[in-house]
Amino acid sequence: MNKKEFEDILSKKNITEYFLQLPREELVKTFGETFLKTVEYGSQNNVNHQYDLFEHILRTVDGVQSSNLKVKVAAFFHDIGKPEVAKLNEKTGQTQFIGHAKESANLANDILTKLGYSIEEIDEINFLIQCHDDFINISKLEDVTPDRVSKIYESIKKKLDGYKPTLNDMKNLITLCKADAMAQSDEIVKNGEIIDTKQLRISRLNAIENVMSEAVILKPNKEIEKLNQQKTIIQEGPKPIEKRGKIVNQKQIDLWKSKTDEQKQAELEEIEHKISLLEEEKSIILGETKDDIDIHEEKASKLHSVEEVKDAILDRTLEDLNKVVEEISEKTKDKSKDNEFTIGSQE
Repeated sequence: MNKKEFEDILSKKNITEYFLQLPREELVKTFGETFLKTVEYGSQNNVNHQYDLFEHILRTVDGVQSSNLKVKVAAFFHDIGKPEVAKLNEKTGQTQFIGHAKESANLANDILTKLGYSIEEIDEINFLIQCHDDFINISKLEDVTPDRVSKIYESIKKKLDGYKPTLNDMKNLITLCKADAMAQSDEIVKNGEIIDTKQLRISRLNAIENVMSEAVILKPNKEIEKLNQQKTIIQEGPKPIEKRGKIVNQKQIDLWKSKTDEQKQAELEEIEHKISLLEEEKSIILGETKDDIDIHEEKASKLHSVEEVKDAILDRTLEDLNKVVEEISEKTKDKSKDNEFTIGSQE
């Protein structure tokens, strides 16, 4: 089987039924002996799961709501490392799969290479597999904030080997997470109490998706804000901070006063360069091309021109209005004089 044949199969409406009926020899021939461990693993013995491991994987693929086949490919391999890391927790009686996401990615790499995937494609799929459980610690809807999601996004970037996920990548990841959640238990019960449900998990993932566009650029935006504050200090000087009748930042003020205009200008240019790099980083994360950036700048320029036209029209309108007021005032004065003359004649 090659890449195209594999993706054609994943494009089918019900791959769960297709693969469950597929002869084991065919699976081994295509995916290797190690993959057979996943197929034959059976019950996951975990409160989060109601299906056997392989059926859960297949149901996850079927549940992917995306035309991006790489998400379905990632879903097919997202849990294949579980048999390698499975460990029984004797206190709870539940099986744990700590580190299974990374193990799954490692096993998938070899299979994907044999199927004919490029290095770039494997990196993207590897990212989706490795990170499909990274939002699992957000267990309450109220915990979903741009700041919290941003921290997870930054941790994801650190653990990946050079791959820098864009906003679109993160949306694909959420799509995989939703499909994964839909193939899990309807309810999670511990000590006779329902502590979570499938619908609650989906609600949290929807909330995470809603703040994602803000979260992925939150860090560079904060850095840009700090740099702009530094620009203001360089341009205007530090504002005196008084405590108990004493200026506590006097040294900073004196240092600013001692700098020449050339030194200040050099510092401003360095800050502008840093801001430019951060803006470029944001554009890459958001998936903007140079053409997109040019369009934004053109729109901003046009908007600026429109505002100038509006101001000019307003100024002209006010000018014309003042002329009308003056004319009315003059006519009123003339009429008043005529009335005085008429009244005087009658007397």
